[in-house]
Amino acid sequence: MQYLNKKWTLGIILAVTMLSCSKKDVIDDGGKEPEVEIPQNYWKSISNGQSHSLALSTDGGIYVWGDNTDGQLGTGNKEAVAKPVILTGTQKWSQARTGYSHSLAIATDGTLWAWGANAEGQLGLGNFGEAVTIPTKVGTDTDWSSIAVGGDYSLALKKDGTLWSWGNHQSGRLGNGQTSGRTTVPTKVGAANDWVKIFAWNNWGCGFAIKKDGTLWAWGTSQNYMLGTGTTANQLTPVEVGKGKKWKTVSYARSRNTLAIAEDGTMWAVGRNNKNLLQQGNSTAQENWVQVGKDNDWEDVSIFNLSVLAVKKNGDLYGWGTNTYGELGTGKINKSSTDEESVNEITKISGVSGAKEVLLGFNFSLIRKENNKSICIAGSNLGAFPSLGTGNAASAPILTHGCDITLF
Repeated sequence: MQYLNKKWTLGIILAVTMLSCSKKDVIDDGGKEPEVEIPQNYWKSISNGQSHSLALSTDGGIYVWGDNTDGQLGTGNKEAVAKPVILTGTQKWSQARTGYSHSLAIATDGTLWAWGANAEGQLGLGNFGEAVTIPTKVGTDTDWSSIAVGGDYSLALKKDGTLWSWGNHQSGRLGNGQTSGRTTVPTKVGAANDWVKIFAWNNWGCGFAIKKDGTLWAWGTSQNYMLGTGTTANQLTPVEVGKGKKWKTVSYARSRNTLAIAEDGTMWAVGRNNKNLLQQGNSTAQENWVQVGKDNDWEDVSIFNLSVLAVKKNGDLYGWGTNTYGELGTGKINKSSTDEESVNEITKISGVSGAKEVLLGFNFSLIRKENNKSICIAGSNLGAFPSLGTGNAASAPILTHGCDITLF
């Protein structure tokens, strides 16, 4: 393995390994580690699970690191990866997402690929049970356009605007009216063909989607009112929520609360409100959508458990909530809102400029800069899982001020 030197903004230089492709529909590990070039145009997107992550480069490479208990990194084994490795073969990728313990990707030819845990058929391969540790083609269709990865289920859009789902039916999370059993191949949801964005997250059983007209729709579990329907009843098929606004993005957490940003830049919230996480001045669950603060220049938001990070249109980063592992990037740790160094209000995170995309995991956070040339980290490794990708599996937190440390 060769270490490559390149001066990137605040860069920590990483080593990467190359995986080879041995079969047409399976990307296998050929056991080789040839020299590789760091991507010249840098980063298109980031995605994370509870303790692992992947990054998609603009030249079509997928880089993975962290926990690999279920083969969710696609490296051909179940060994944790302390520094990012690149999954590259004959395929180039246009989109990649990971969830709690499995991953999906769309190749540039429009084919869909999956790997990781498959206990509920969430890989879409027509079976369920054993995990799959290498990227494997899902069916033969070549018109996939977007993907979202949940805990034990998956969502996808096709180029014709139709919505598809597969995996565990519990709580109606597939949006097809069923609440038990499983679907092991991608199956169309309803007749609508005007879906443009979909959202699923880690280990929780619901989904959100946005239509061409900007309306927001939700289905699945509605514990603590997290769907924004005004009720805790599960929704077995997509229903419109957040009426009266056109929507841009959604993030929700297993702590049963949801944050969303409208096209006008305002932020809205619904659901569980422990420790005033929804910024309403109390800890009362919100049955209906309420505005978070008064600002109208929000660009992106991510929530995990009782922590929130959000980006404004000018690239500034803000955070609030618990900071048990240093994941908010404040340079300090506070385990609850009663700690001396609590982050109870929406607070600007120093040392960050030009942020574009933000993601929170259980014990860490990722920030992609708007110039696409760096990915910052904050937080801690969790036990033996090297969530941070810095090559160190120790559990001691990396206390950063914003983007003090970058992966690439």
